[in-house]
Amino acid sequence: MCPTTWTIQAARDAITDDLHLLFPLLPDPDVRSATSFVLAAATGEIPRVSSTLHHRLAIEDDPVVRVSLIPAIAQLAREHHDEHAPAWTRKLWSDPGRSPEIRIGTGLAWLCLVDDPDPRRAPSPPDRPEY
Repeated sequence: MCPTTWTIQAARDAITDDLHLLFPLLPDPDVRSATSFVLAAATGEIPRVSSTLHHRLAIEDDPVVRVSLIPAIAQLAREHHDEHAPAWTRKLWSDPGRSPEIRIGTGLAWLCLVDDPDPRRAPSPPDRPEY
């Protein structure tokens, strides 16, 4: 019978208190995807968490984890009012050299970062390759 907002905040604060236990999980391929979403719920040490997630994305070689990291980064950015995040997703999305999972992840992230996901304001897709 606890208020929902209180219990959610308590869980998020507990995550933040135990960041030292979560960061080491990122190298483990079986838990990287889930860990990224848990880290996105942190309420403190936001620059450190964001930097860690961005670093993991830069070196990640597993497509499933890459597609998971981007929305986790976006969720953290939205909740902590990072005004650069929409431009970051637009840059990733519009780069035709990016892998499909990066582009899928940025499409999902963009939806998280905008208040009104009007498709007319969606990032323009890069030119499609000819087959």
